[in-house]
Amino acid sequence: MVWLGSVFMGGDGGSGGRHWCLSSCRYRTCSLFLLQVKMRAGGTSETKAPNDEVQQLLLTVKDQVEEKLGRTLAEFKLLSYKTQVVAGRNYFAKIDIGDGEVIHLRVYEDLQRRVTLHSVQVEKSLHDDISYF
Repeated sequence: MVWLGSVFMGGDGGSGGRHWCLSSCRYRTCSLFLLQVKMRAGGTSETKAPNDEVQQLLLTVKDQVEEKLGRTLAEFKLLSYKTQVVAGRNYFAKIDIGDGEVIHLRVYEDLQRRVTLHSVQVEKSLHDDISYF
């Protein structure tokens, strides 16, 4: 686990009365507190189940994936994914593209929420683990 600094804008810090701060302060004026996160620094998260928000984010690069693969994809369904916090966020996703085909994508979302396709891995299976690439 890693301790990260984070901005706090009021209330009791969400800690049920416990307030972890980098300097002495009052709850309503604190600018920094500590947040415990289950992730290796710079590493990828655990595998996560698909959700609509990430599915929609990945659909924004579907045209780029089709261009790289040289064909139109009838299906583009998120099966699972991992994330990596960088100066923005990397998404490593397992995608069902139909006819029993699975691909892995690496997609980058910058701090301004712009999304770009980084790379595509083909000839993957449902059982292949998503790893950094």
